[in-house]
Amino acid sequence: MQETSGDREAGRVKTLILSDGRPGHYNQSVGIADNIKNSHNKFVEVKFKREVCDYILRLWCAVWSKTLDIIPGGKKLLRIFLKKDNLESLMRSEPDLIISAGSSLAGINLIMADIKNADSVVCMIPDLIGTTPFDLAVVPTHDDPPSDGNIVETLGAPNRITPQYIKQTREKWEKKLPFSPLEMPSPVIGIMLGGNNSYFQLTSEVCNNLLDELNEYRSETGGSVILTTSPRTPAKIENICRSDFAPFDDKEKFLILSDEWDMNPVPMILDVSDAVIVTEDSVSMVSEAVSVCGKVFVLELVSRGRGIPKTQKTLDELKEKGYIKLFSLLKGEDTSLEQLFNKGNMPFSEEGRLKEAEKAAKIIRERLLAGGK
Repeated sequence: MQETSGDREAGRVKTLILSDGRPGHYNQSVGIADNIKNSHNKFVEVKFKREVCDYILRLWCAVWSKTLDIIPGGKKLLRIFLKKDNLESLMRSEPDLIISAGSSLAGINLIMADIKNADSVVCMIPDLIGTTPFDLAVVPTHDDPPSDGNIVETLGAPNRITPQYIKQTREKWEKKLPFSPLEMPSPVIGIMLGGNNSYFQLTSEVCNNLLDELNEYRSETGGSVILTTSPRTPAKIENICRSDFAPFDDKEKFLILSDEWDMNPVPMILDVSDAVIVTEDSVSMVSEAVSVCGKVFVLELVSRGRGIPKTQKTLDELKEKGYIKLFSLLKGEDTSLEQLFNKGNMPFSEEGRLKEAEKAAKIIRERLLAGGK
């Protein structure tokens, strides 16, 4: 017999986390689950038989979820669209709560919640299906969530970045590196470079100006720099960084290119840095940074002239509340890192770090686990 809602809050909460293989989506779901008291998590990466199966299943669920509380033929649909061993892994679970992020898993979430009599939580607004069929939907402000009673609006995306998690990650990196990141001379400046998207370009000018400023600031302060790139960082930008940074074992200037390591360096960088610089194209990295570091500076990039991205709403609100400072190193801007770090830019937010995963978990406990559907 499945536990009652009251039993769940008093004891174990069995949470099924669905993954589509995308780290950003996975981290949102895990970040929320990790903040649910007594949650015992099971992870299943969903494997469709064919790529088109995802779309067909979503379309089926979108049609029926608008008219019925249940989706007819759920078990049969899963047998048709999912790989056999993947389906068996799902069916062995007996969850109280199911969490997924993104569009491709939304239909699976709803079907499994119906089959297992579990509560369903989705992160972001799924295409076709929308947020209405779910017990709760965790949606960032920049996605303009509807004003429905099942919406949990967050400032930026929830993530699994907590003090405990970043400490554990840093300890793993210490086993891989020839030195401990904690040995880097202070002040440590952490740099997280994104890349090009529909609205912005990370150009050679921006990168060279940043590296020049970092070198000057480091020579004046005796500090150090640790820089990482993302999968979207252009190859020419990585080459510029590679030529500027010293050898692998230099404690004063350390470079971690995204495709050369099998571990995410961001939590470790956040753990050891006194201040963090993130490029404006990556709101997810900005969200991670403000979840830990009290001094986060967002570097503006070159606009492609295609309007204002919806994520600008999140950056503006983070700036207004004191979580970040925006700055530019483009031609004509008279900004130096010394000015940025030391003159009139402190203090940051008195609210401390952003805790959106904790916020979502708290609402899940109050609305679902304590009282049931």
